[in-house]
Amino acid sequence: MPALVLKKIPEDLHRKLKLQAELNRRSMTRQAILLLQQGVESHDSLNSINVAILPFKGKRPLTDLLIFEAKRARP
Repeated sequence: MPALVLKKIPEDLHRKLKLQAELNRRSMTRQAILLLQQGVESHDSLNSINVAILPFKGKRPLTDLLIFEAKRARP
């Protein structure tokens, strides 16, 4: 089974994860895996709402960052 190592986790996040794991009687690893699964599945369900994804035909893809910069540059 693949492994994932997380480094430099903020202390507050580590404390919350540890508390959640204790409250749910899980190890921190099992709690982290569960939260990752829920987050990924939630993201996948949001993407399935899109009716169609058209192929990219421009010079560069339209990203959230590009939209943000265009809005910021507007007078």
